[in-house]
Amino acid sequence: MTFEFVTSLLSFILLAGFIALGIRTFGLQRSYSYYAHLWGEKVKIHNVNLWSAVTVISAILLMISLIAKLEGNPWQFLGFLVPVYLIVVAFTPNYLEDNKQAVVHVVATILCAVGFLVYAIVGLHTWKPLVFSLLAFAVIGFASRSLKDGYILWLECTLFMSAYTIAILG
Repeated sequence: MTFEFVTSLLSFILLAGFIALGIRTFGLQRSYSYYAHLWGEKVKIHNVNLWSAVTVISAILLMISLIAKLEGNPWQFLGFLVPVYLIVVAFTPNYLEDNKQAVVHVVATILCAVGFLVYAIVGLHTWKPLVFSLLAFAVIGFASRSLKDGYILWLECTLFMSAYTIAILG
């Protein structure tokens, strides 16, 4: 087992477990970020919360593998930037109450998503994990009848699952 494998696996367990805990605690929400608001109400810490901490730790652990996967590739910088954008998202948990945080949160979320797509498709020349994850979460969404209300969460989970598939399975 490589160091990158172990850190990716730990990151996956932490993030997937936290998403599952959020769904169990608060029910299915419209997006992963909305759990920041809910955790912030449940566990009061000024400007950050449990959601922020888990997101930052997961991003840092995942960054190790994403950088290593593109060693020597001109797109390697995205292995650093994509998790950094996720960290920026994590430090804007009050995006629903603060307009400045909302702008930063949305821009960082978009840059993270687009950056990862470029990382996978252009940097790694792979699209199969994206399609597999999209189909898997579409089936989950349809089966649970939550696709209409939770489509942003399912799209986010698609990108997370694609990243972890690439990081863990190579």
